[in-house]
Amino acid sequence: ETIKIAHEILTSKETLQFQKNSKVYCIPINDVLFIEKEPEETLGTIITKKDKKLTNKTMIQWEKDLEKDPRFIKTHRSYIVNIYNIREVDYKKALALFEESAELNNTSAHNNLGIMYLMGQGVQADYSKAFSNFQYGAINGNPHAQVGLGTMYRHGWGTVRNSSAAFDWYRRAATHNNVDAMNNLGYMYASGLGVNMNAESAFY
Repeated sequence: ETIKIAHEILTSKETLQFQKNSKVYCIPINDVLFIEKEPEETLGTIITKKDKKLTNKTMIQWEKDLEKDPRFIKTHRSYIVNIYNIREVDYKKALALFEESAELNNTSAHNNLGIMYLMGQGVQADYSKAFSNFQYGAINGNPHAQVGLGTMYRHGWGTVRNSSAAFDWYRRAATHNNVDAMNNLGYMYASGLGVNMNAESAFY
């Protein structure tokens, strides 16, 4: 039973893991506030709600490990932030951080900028900028941005309405097991939007 529990912890996607001094550390993601590069260090330090731990991974390694996780975003060359632990949202500050990260070609940042420009969070709503940010993230493989781009095409926001393009981007996101994409595909199959109506496929 103990071995089974240990295996579940080590294979869990809900922890950040690193090895140091022959020990394996597993830190629950929900406890992580951010990862930072200490001055004069190349290694990343995990900052949690209770303490901090210097890891054996560089910031570049952490960025690569977390690039597909929408909970984390690189806001600066020295910081990777768990955005799910930002309790009070300062939209203008968040916008500035996402724009800085987008300049580093971070697809999650582009997706978040797309949402902010779409919803008018911390900035005046701008469908054109929302579309371009979703498009960058989508083309570069971010499934959340692919859903966003599909939605822009589906409603004709910032672009000409195109149900076929919406269906295609939802389909691409669904290959990454994105639940929102699957839900939208089911609706489009059921309604015959961008694809022939297919009740069986609607149960995507």
